[in-house]
Amino acid sequence: MSQLVVVDPDKCNLSFTCIRVCPVKAIKIEDNHAKVVAERCVDCGHCVTVCAQNAISYRQEKDRVRDLIGSDKPTAAICDPSISGEFVDISDFRKFVAMIRALGFDYVLDTAFGVDLIAYKYKDLLNDFHGKYYIHTVCPPVPWFVEKFHPELVENLAPLVPPYVAMAKVVREMYGHDAQVVYITSCVAAKDDARMHKESGRVDGVITFVELREMFEENGISENFVEFSDFDPPVGRKGGLFPIRRGMLQAVDINQELLSGDIISANGKTDFLQSIEEFKRETG
Repeated sequence: MSQLVVVDPDKCNLSFTCIRVCPVKAIKIEDNHAKVVAERCVDCGHCVTVCAQNAISYRQEKDRVRDLIGSDKPTAAICDPSISGEFVDISDFRKFVAMIRALGFDYVLDTAFGVDLIAYKYKDLLNDFHGKYYIHTVCPPVPWFVEKFHPELVENLAPLVPPYVAMAKVVREMYGHDAQVVYITSCVAAKDDARMHKESGRVDGVITFVELREMFEENGISENFVEFSDFDPPVGRKGGLFPIRRGMLQAVDINQELLSGDIISANGKTDFLQSIEEFKRETG
């Protein structure tokens, strides 16, 4: 498997912006340009976002997805719930669903249903408390950070798959075990994370919202040329809250009160780094 995040030496102007933003010091200067240190990188993608020279990029999967769509097997697109926050220029989500179908997908589903499933499993884990505390996240860089820099906490990672993997299982249960699944997300790290899951939870391709926009443009697809189309079932309940802070907890009404609750919620690279240190200190 090729490295997910790479630097183009010809474009790098040594601005050091990537070095400053990297939460795990996974970028060094070598041969007069920045270089990603794979052994330390957690694939968060911050460096890709801040590089003004576009010298840092992530592995593209548009060609792979085109091949999947063009095969003789049914292909389903499962969309991260945060997609509505990215495509604010689309007037109606039903037009957006229709645009994805126009790319050639047989099914288009909202991963909010997968969020519901995992949120309830997480609630069960909390309600069946026997003295062991867990770190739960749907963000792949977090468990990779734990594995690489705090291996003593690996056993405290909640034994739950990400919502998109749960959704892949649902797709194959409902639409056939030969169905191919493409995950559409804002998360760069999902490209590598998805390759760790096999069998019914297998995800065959992952594209980011940026890649999806490029595919729309390359195929001349816009909302002006499509009619309304709804997501294929099953439809999520409160899983649509997933993109907002504490959204997964709110999806199943998990107690978040400061005085009576026992959950620490962290968002963003600074908060998550501090929360891991606090978890280690308080449970160790």
